Amino acid sequence: MLGSGAVAWLVAAGRAGYRRPLAYAAAILAVSALLAFHRPPWMAQRRTSGLAIGWHNLGVTLGDAGRADEAEALQLRAQIRATVGGASAAATPAATPAMLATASPTTGPAWTLSSEARAALVASLSARRAGMPVWIVYDSRYASAEAFARQLVTIFEEAHWSAKPLARASFAMRPGLFIFAADDPPSDSSSAAGESLIAANLKPTIGTGYRAYAEEQRANNPNWRGISFEPEQSFVIAVGRPPEP
Repeated sequence: MLGSGAVAWLVAAGRAGYRRPLAYAAAILAVSALLAFHRPPWMAQRRTSGLAIGWHNLGVTLGDAGRADEAEALQLRAQIRATVGGASAAATPAATPAMLATASPTTGPAWTLSSEARAALVASLSARRAGMPVWIVYDSRYASAEAFARQLVTIFEEAHWSAKPLARASFAMRPGLFIFAADDPPSDSSSAAGESLIAANLKPTIGTGYRAYAEEQRANNPNWRGISFEPEQSFVIAVGRPPEP
């Protein structure tokens, strides 16, 4: 508005031959142009946050469509990291399955299992019926969780259990080791796995009746994320990062 008035004044002064008003109008026009093209830091920050949210939303869409490993999704992640940098936590979206699928594992404290504890775990598992199934998932945000999950698979197989393919958890986990039993009371294999982990002093957190709980949560909230059970699946061992000492 100020700039348009200055232009009109500048034209009128020029036609009339007035030099002083002409100089005033030119000065106002220059100031208006400076204000129009100057972008203060808060405006740049707002644009940066908007770009980050837009890139994130596209990445989530790709992940939900089963395209999380494509180069485009990985490039979007790199752009977010390079552009946002130290953006405020308020502009950082919550973890989603798509983000978990593309995120690089974080290094941190590792799970420790002494030779004595390992031997106790193998002995307790071996005393059970051979061929019992076990399902294990891990928090893919942490390399330590994946490493310990793979170690558990090896131990269960050594004890003649039938270890199903290792999988990433579809949600961000709390620290610790968990057993989610599908039913209440839990199956024999679920109880046996829990008792063996306790014998090795791994102190798992055990929950029962999780199948009904998960179905209820999904009925109330279609976006709820948690353990999914196949019809034949009786429990899941979930490995997060090691808890704080």
